Amino acid sequence: LEPGMVHLFYLLRDDLDLTYQLMDTWRVTSLGQLESLLNSDAAPVAVSDAARRNRLRQRCGVVHTWTGTWRQGRGRPVNRIALEQSDIVSDKFIDRVTDLVGNVDGDGKVLVQALRAGQVSRFHTSKIDDLERWLADEGYTDEEEILPADDRRRLALQQAMSDTGADVEDLNQVITWLESASQ
Repeated sequence: LEPGMVHLFYLLRDDLDLTYQLMDTWRVTSLGQLESLLNSDAAPVAVSDAARRNRLRQRCGVVHTWTGTWRQGRGRPVNRIALEQSDIVSDKFIDRVTDLVGNVDGDGKVLVQALRAGQVSRFHTSKIDDLERWLADEGYTDEEEILPADDRRRLALQQAMSDTGADVEDLNQVITWLESASQ
């Protein structure tokens, strides 16, 4: 989950008119595009109210913080491209391991467990060990514990409090929207 890819809807569920305006007029659909717009000379035209622009910036910030906490314990999703880049999975096994990746929703830890359980017959243990190391080195697995939702919320709000003008209740609502989308 990359913050810049979060859909605008999860920042503005309470302001659908502005969501529509940004999407229709400015072709802004993601947090990354919104941040670019807010940092441009066009920001006062796109969102004329300075307080609204500031609120949007705060919401962008809490999304960045929350996604960072959400990623803890979760590696990047594994796909065929990653497997090919590893130079560990041979052409003989690439299709079967790619199918397995699909079955485990790209989860590197679960992939390694499935390989160890023999779900791809004749895939050598030494190759599984090599792949496990490569996945860890490249960020496809993360040994930290996944943070529970309450901890993600608390940490994101604590970070938001470093911004003295932050409306904690507003940012808490954005986190609620994000949490509902992540389940």
